[in-house]
Amino acid sequence: MDNVHKSLRVFVVDDEPTIAWTSAEILRKVGVDASAFTNPEEALRTAPIDIPDLLISDVVMPQLSS
Repeated sequence: MDNVHKSLRVFVVDDEPTIAWTSAEILRKVGVDASAFTNPEEALRTAPIDIPDLLISDVVMPQLSS
């Protein structure tokens, strides 16, 4: 099971820094390779370079939602 966690790359995207950073930290504590983003555009720029297996995102993001 640990090998699965270590190979799993997760992006956590939320405009609330506390939610983004805490969620990513919780995932890292169980061995997941997690990155937190508070700017969805930064996550989009990073994704082609560091391709995530899973994206956890807020539904409404001020920079992208209308």
